[in-house]
Amino acid sequence: MSQTPRISTEFYPIYIPKPDVFAGPDGPTLRAGQVYDDWIPNDHTFVRAPDGRWHVFGITGPNSPIIHEAEWQAFHIVSPTTSLADAMTAGPWEELPKLLTPAERPGEPHEFWAPFVMEGEGAYHMFYGPTEMRSVVSTDLAEWTPRGVAFTQEGAARDPWLVRMGGLYYMVYVAGESVWLRTSRDLVAWSETPVEIFPMRRPGAPESPMMIEMDGAFYLFWTIHDGTHGNWDHRTFVFRSDRPDDFREAEEVAMLDAHAPELVRDADGEWFISSVEWPIRGVSLARLAWE
Repeated sequence: MSQTPRISTEFYPIYIPKPDVFAGPDGPTLRAGQVYDDWIPNDHTFVRAPDGRWHVFGITGPNSPIIHEAEWQAFHIVSPTTSLADAMTAGPWEELPKLLTPAERPGEPHEFWAPFVMEGEGAYHMFYGPTEMRSVVSTDLAEWTPRGVAFTQEGAARDPWLVRMGGLYYMVYVAGESVWLRTSRDLVAWSETPVEIFPMRRPGAPESPMMIEMDGAFYLFWTIHDGTHGNWDHRTFVFRSDRPDDFREAEEVAMLDAHAPELVRDADGEWFISSVEWPIRGVSLARLAWE
């Protein structure tokens, strides 16, 4: 039976960045070692720690006249409770020191886009773009070790989302103006031939794709960027398919108002959706209903 997702509550802020020192290196307008009051969070990922609390990692950089000038490091916040329903309305989450600065990723490009964390194979694996798909690994969500390039693809590879189904890890991501799919058994070796599961049907590019399975159907979410709704476009489309590897002819079942959202399912089965810079500043969280 087909279901339709709907944002069922208002968005509540969980992260409004505090002033911090920019680790650098220098950007066109930003200077290493300087304190900046205004930081902009962007693409992010949720993961549950062994103690049941939720950690969120996401790209960030000081606000500047050049959009996305130095989103070269990750913010790190932790929920005050193990329940997302309670943590959603409890106010700002605990902000931990930023991590994965260019100095902590020697030999890599400064750019650090749209991380996703998947727990599996005895560790936490974080994947990110935007040129090659790269990864870092951790056992405690605090210290991360670079693992290098996971795979490369023409048109770059960015905005990963992972889900485990039937003993395989599925990664959907963006390259060019399409959403693609690769699979892995161990989060290290990925299928050599990617599958283009959704080429754009309209002008613009997809961002922040997500795919989930529910009641035997598969749902693909992605946010559009076509230059008509500013830098924080909040039109996130949802498509339904009977297969995880083909949404070419899939029907559109919903449009959600959220920018660079993440879907999160709590231990009690409740669904939540996040958004950045829309409809309020920072990272916010709302309930998601399926009807």
